[in-house]
Amino acid sequence: ETKIWRTKDEKWREGCMAVAATGGGGRAGFWGVITWKGAGCFRIYTENTNSEVYCNILDNYLVPTVQMYGFENDFMLQHDNAGYHTSNKTQEKLQELNVKVLQWPAKSPDLNPVEQLWSIIDNKLKSRRMSSIKELIDGLSAEWLNITPELCEKIVFSMPQRIQNFGVEFPDLNS
Repeated sequence: ETKIWRTKDEKWREGCMAVAATGGGGRAGFWGVITWKGAGCFRIYTENTNSEVYCNILDNYLVPTVQMYGFENDFMLQHDNAGYHTSNKTQEKLQELNVKVLQWPAKSPDLNPVEQLWSIIDNKLKSRRMSSIKELIDGLSAEWLNITPELCEKIVFSMPQRIQNFGVEFPDLNS
């Protein structure tokens, strides 16, 4: 439950309200991966995220995306510093899969290209009438499947200077 404090004159102001899905209850988590070549596999889930769930996602969604785009030995994963990302179990899984992880400061969404994509998806979802978790899941799936390779390329390459400061090199698209 979320509580919001506001004055009486703010009660109906647009900036003081949020759209909430009703009728279905519950919640949904989303994991998806993008590359500069396009969107990859995604998973929508209702269980709590923990190291076990995240390791399953790495095996069954990250690995197929890496294979699909031919990045087997030439990619770096960027994720935030959530506990299940940094747990020993996850670190062991990343080593097992030979995944290089971009080390970056906590709470730095401006460095993560997928945050720009989430903003776009969020705006598209706000235009839909959703009243259940099923409709939310259907909307998320539809919007993810509509992501174009051009959009992913634009998003990823809009941030190379910031990310290159962390030692990541981007391939030259002109060669």
